[in-house]
Amino acid sequence: MINEPEKYTKCDSCGAKILEKSAIEVDGRTLCGDCVVKNTNKDVAKVEKIAKKKRDQAYELERQAITLKQKKRGVLLLIIALAAFGVVQIVTHMNKPEPVKSISIDFSKKLPVAKSLITIGIYKYSADKQKLPISLNELYPQYLPTGVDSAFKYFSYKQLDDSSYELEIIRQETDETNESDHNEK
Repeated sequence: MINEPEKYTKCDSCGAKILEKSAIEVDGRTLCGDCVVKNTNKDVAKVEKIAKKKRDQAYELERQAITLKQKKRGVLLLIIALAAFGVVQIVTHMNKPEPVKSISIDFSKKLPVAKSLITIGIYKYSADKQKLPISLNELYPQYLPTGVDSAFKYFSYKQLDDSSYELEIIRQETDETNESDHNEK
């Protein structure tokens, strides 16, 4: 065996002198080991950058999908809440009680009722003022319901002393009431 002299070549990238048998050919270029490592590191960095970009895009797509799903759930919950509110409104409207019908009583035809209300008014007045009223007119409107004052003309009221009084019906109910009472019997 004859020792052949070692041949050297030059690195196309950094220009370093390298043994020909140690040289690496990449894409038609002769490179030293260090340049191959540098190029490999550059390629790895590029691939990692591309992989990171793809991961970020996949993450963003997944985040958008989750956000869309949450928005759909929110809209669904809003629709359900509005529907429930509507049902409650309908049920409430359907179960709304009839308004109370106001009736007016002609106290001149219902003298016993008027007498009871006047008596209650006298007690309220005396509890409030610590004295009896001088006349029935002092009771209205604060101590009597509306309309009772129309029956005052059918009553006689006298204050006997500081703590007693006399209240009498001086004229009986009108003829219409008496006639209807007789017809009912």
